[in-house]
Amino acid sequence: MTSTVKNYGLTWTGKAVGKNRMHVPARGRLIKTAEYRTFLEELAVTFRSQRTGDMIPGEFTVAARVTVGPRTDGHNLIDPIFDALEQGGIVENDRYLTSLSFNIRRHKQGEPDVIDLHVQQNRI
Repeated sequence: MTSTVKNYGLTWTGKAVGKNRMHVPARGRLIKTAEYRTFLEELAVTFRSQRTGDMIPGEFTVAARVTVGPRTDGHNLIDPIFDALEQGGIVENDRYLTSLSFNIRRHKQGEPDVIDLHVQQNRI
């Protein structure tokens, strides 16, 4: 019996919000900022609209290429990307990630940020 390995190519363009702007203190605890919630929802909706099949169950790998401005810490996008993959129904749970390749490129000030992902289910 042969099973098909699910894989998706996903792209998002806009203004990225990293984990440094994820929380603000409120009444002795941290809450997610409106800016972060909006970014996460936009990512999730975009990823969901590009999904061509079922959710990837179980283990998966990701190859990511992000293009960000010269003052942005690209690695701070890892958490939001994986939250959006789960929220967008691409993967069952982000804890099943087994391998990550994460490349960061720089664009000129004023150009949009770009997130390109290749998400692939591990062989069953």
